[in-house]
Amino acid sequence: MKNIFVVFSLFITISAGLLSCGESEPKGFLLEGHLDGAANLQAYLDETGINNRNNILQKTDVDGSGNFRIETQAPLNPGIYRVRVGAQRTYLILTGEHKVKMEGNLDGLNRGEVTITGSNISSDFNETLSKLSKNEMNTQQLADKLKDMDPLAAMTLARSVFRDDPGAMEIYQGIEERMSTTYPTLDFTNELKQTIAIMQQTLRQQQMAQKIKKGEVAPDIALPNPDGKLMKLSDLKGKVVLLDFWASWCGPCRRENPNVVQVYNKYKSQGFEVFSVSLDRPNQKANWVKAIEMDNLTWPYHVSDLQFWNSQPARDYGVNSIPRPFLLDREGRIVAMGDEIRGTRLETAVKSVLTKGTL
Repeated sequence: MKNIFVVFSLFITISAGLLSCGESEPKGFLLEGHLDGAANLQAYLDETGINNRNNILQKTDVDGSGNFRIETQAPLNPGIYRVRVGAQRTYLILTGEHKVKMEGNLDGLNRGEVTITGSNISSDFNETLSKLSKNEMNTQQLADKLKDMDPLAAMTLARSVFRDDPGAMEIYQGIEERMSTTYPTLDFTNELKQTIAIMQQTLRQQQMAQKIKKGEVAPDIALPNPDGKLMKLSDLKGKVVLLDFWASWCGPCRRENPNVVQVYNKYKSQGFEVFSVSLDRPNQKANWVKAIEMDNLTWPYHVSDLQFWNSQPARDYGVNSIPRPFLLDREGRIVAMGDEIRGTRLETAVKSVLTKGTL
């Protein structure tokens, strides 16, 4: 019996030694990365705080093959973390993970075009960011996607895309409800509540200062198209018209364009038209024309005075953020405006006005 005990003890000792030689779970947090094109640069891991304050946690040198390893002594608290390599960066949304791997090309880091393993939330975040960067996802699709994402990741994406646009109020409110349930003690949750309160106040101020009100006849617009031909909004009387203020430099506008294209193609034969007013900058006509082509904006009514925010129609309509749409009935009266005709709400409104003459 004594010999059996000695053999058993020896087995346990050897087994423990073998296990200790294998790959073990890090005590803190470990980020292993390989990025082509990052050789001999430095990699940083930052903790992102409220109001976009960043705190450097660790930094390391990237070797000549693009490999790097960042390890912390203690586990990381749930939150938003930023990985920087050279001038490129991306985010990790961590909720208790101990080990994450990142692989890809340095040039794709900003666009979410890297493979992340070990953190499903971060992987989902980067895949969504990649689709947005490639214009493979419009604003309505993003809004739907955010409902299914971890709220911390959803908040980070929403703030990157919509910023403080009051038109995204409903999206932010949905995220805040889930943040309060999932991350009730995080500072980000309280910050988001404060952001929503500020947005609500801004929206009330905008409504009070709004020059154009529903039920009024839309002021006429007469501006040249890209070929220099004068085009008038009043020429479209008798049609249901989407008057759309946008610009080639406006990311949310570009992501909203696929919604407009879809509705236009479906209802143009029934008397629906789009009148697009671009707020592009002076001397940037080429950008405006290129965006029209790239986004397949096939309707003929594209106008601009290329005066950026000094555009006369923008001042006439009180436009201080874009995209800013107005829906006109066949008599040229404004029946809807702003976020109430963005995303899937646009088709609902257009169909109603075409068939019933009103919403």
